[in-house]
Amino acid sequence: VERAERLPTAGVELWRCRLPLLRTVEIDEAVRLGWLTGDERAMAHRKANAELRSMFCARRLLRRMVVATRVGRSPAEVRVLSRCADCGETAHGQPYVDVSEGGPLRMSTSSAGGWSVVAIGEDSVGVDIESRIRAEDLVLERLIRVVPGWRLVAEICP
Repeated sequence: VERAERLPTAGVELWRCRLPLLRTVEIDEAVRLGWLTGDERAMAHRKANAELRSMFCARRLLRRMVVATRVGRSPAEVRVLSRCADCGETAHGQPYVDVSEGGPLRMSTSSAGGWSVVAIGEDSVGVDIESRIRAEDLVLERLIRVVPGWRLVAEICP
């Protein structure tokens, strides 16, 4: 992790981190240490290219490290589970960590532009980030389509 920053929010912890590019040898070492599971490595290897594999593994490592920091354990001791609220399946759904004291910690992860954000809390949480340029373009695009007069503002103030 190149840089991680905990952002204070009521009832939810937000962690922002620039994701490093991980090489295969580093991913294998994370599996050896128990910081990634073999299943996670297998999912990563199904990604289309090395950058996507790296980002996937870095996000998974980050969320384990955040929870480990919160509960005072090693990342190898953090077991991330999931359960779908609709069908009850455990192969998908919102991730959580069952910590004995205080019940489960819910989590959500999002990444864009080389950054990732992890939100953790005792209740259901959700986080979504966009790259700054893409987000600004999308917001302006939506305003232009929906709000009368915004096309003129967009043309005058690029």
